[in-house]
Amino acid sequence: MGDADGGDGDGSKGGDDEVKIEGTYKLERNENLEEYFRIVGVPFFARKMMLASSPTLTVTYEEADETWCFKTVTFFRTVILSFKIDETYPESMPSGDVLEVKIN
Repeated sequence: MGDADGGDGDGSKGGDDEVKIEGTYKLERNENLEEYFRIVGVPFFARKMMLASSPTLTVTYEEADETWCFKTVTFFRTVILSFKIDETYPESMPSGDVLEVKIN
């Protein structure tokens, strides 16, 4: 995906030298991704489906409850990751495993 300047967010720095990342980002290109998927054992059909998708990432922040939301949309599925900094939250993996994650 593009960097912070590549989306609708302006990528500018706030008063506290914080980079503003809110915005919508669209994948521009993949380099060697198919080879990586092949090496890590992703099956042929799944590889082709993932390479055909063109994900869009939307990043939002709700000041009222201090919650970040990362929404990834592809032709095949939508994944929404919502969390608060310094708080543990469950994250479901495609394998069905659930991880406890904390972002500081």
